[in-house]
Amino acid sequence: MGSSLPRDQRRRGTGVARICVASGLAALLTEGTPVLAQARSVVFATQRACETARLLTQDECRNAFRNAAAEFDDNAPQSRSRSDCESHFGRCMISFAGSPARAGAVGSMRFAPQMRGVEVQVRSGRDKVAVPLLASQHPVVTFSGRPVTRLQDGRSARQQHQAQARWEEFLTRPAEPAPGASTPAFDEAEPSGEGEVPSFPVPKHRLPKLIDP
Repeated sequence: MGSSLPRDQRRRGTGVARICVASGLAALLTEGTPVLAQARSVVFATQRACETARLLTQDECRNAFRNAAAEFDDNAPQSRSRSDCESHFGRCMISFAGSPARAGAVGSMRFAPQMRGVEVQVRSGRDKVAVPLLASQHPVVTFSGRPVTRLQDGRSARQQHQAQARWEEFLTRPAEPAPGASTPAFDEAEPSGEGEVPSFPVPKHRLPKLIDP
């Protein structure tokens, strides 16, 4: 059944409805009501890149990078040498976080994995968190998100020592065998000593012939 309203009035009504829907979504985001089924994740290499994108305010970009840097300092492990660090993370940098005794490198440089940027996860207007990203991820090193809506850049010496202890414990674990590797069976083992020849069972009826040819 068609509408009794003139065509121009129907068009104006549709336009008003669209404006109301858009205004309603904007209000929801402003009030912080979750309207996204999944978090929107954006990675920024620098604070300037964050500000240029205009997805966050300047204050939120500043908070994101300062909070992520604090989270990184609290949980990124430190190594005594660049080569040790790069053997696990690929790219590393000089670290100034925490006490020099944290990595057993008193009086010398310490190295930490390189942070390549900050990941910002947005679920709503008020639910936004920043997480530091490493140039090379490692299963032992994990980070938590810190809010971008407020500054939360405090460091924890206790957290730093716990993170370093987890890393040191990982380094002392025995190496796991490669997938698919197996221990050779007893009869397949090579001779253990020089000049030894592997022996095999001999049927009883052949023993006399071997002893007295």
